[in-house]
Amino acid sequence: SSDGFDHVVLTLMSAGFARSRSSIGSAPLPESSEPTVDLKLIRGIFFDTETLDQINHLFKLLDINSDGMLSLDDFPIHDNALAPKALEKWKELRENFDANCDGVITIAEFYNGFKQLSLNRPAFIDMLPPESTKLKDWFDEFEVRTNQAVRELCAEIKQWLAQ
Repeated sequence: SSDGFDHVVLTLMSAGFARSRSSIGSAPLPESSEPTVDLKLIRGIFFDTETLDQINHLFKLLDINSDGMLSLDDFPIHDNALAPKALEKWKELRENFDANCDGVITIAEFYNGFKQLSLNRPAFIDMLPPESTKLKDWFDEFEVRTNQAVRELCAEIKQWLAQ
């Protein structure tokens, strides 16, 4: 229906232009910019096996104490030489992944954070479907692009953490 198509287009337009204020995955925007990605769209994105493996591997690398969640305890803030950088990286991760602001990042928040960040990448700005496109075909392509973007983000975050 036209209404469903219009909703998808409006949702994607807002997703393409709503970027995080973070340096992870996109350029910073002014403080007044707020993410507006529709949560239904994010929940509807499925990761392929390769993408899930990369996300899970990164999560395990970060989960130093192996408690199944990321928290400040996983960062070497007690080492005076590493503390400032570790604290900065933890704050950046919390800003992007701690959806409920409880001070820990669960694996579900990690997955959804990657979905949100992937939609903030420039590759999605030109991803609005033409009216003649079958929505199922378009969503299949959208999911492929999302998985590619998330794999790229995993690699970027690994490099960022190594700095």
